[in-house]
Amino acid sequence: MARNRQDLERALSTITSQLLKEKGYICFVDVFMKLGYLSKSDYENWRFQRVSPLERVLNVHLSRINVIMKTVRRNSLNGLLTPQYDRLRVVGERQEDASAIFQIRRPED
Repeated sequence: MARNRQDLERALSTITSQLLKEKGYICFVDVFMKLGYLSKSDYENWRFQRVSPLERVLNVHLSRINVIMKTVRRNSLNGLLTPQYDRLRVVGERQEDASAIFQIRRPED
């Protein structure tokens, strides 16, 4: 799973294009799942607030997380996509503690 920076950027290009076609937006959680750095069970544990913060369950160093997020954001802004924050619906006792999810979408005409 170790990738150098160029391989990672190529993989990110493919993954983000795929996510845009499938969902119409890019969410970093989906990117980390497609890269294999976040398992479905770890995602569910984070979503149900059993784990906080998300970085604890990602199978990659913080420096690599930073590179991934900066690369996706840079490529998205170059592709004229707009960033927005969305609220994740958390299943649990306290709905007001829902986590913010950063998504990148195509601008609506």
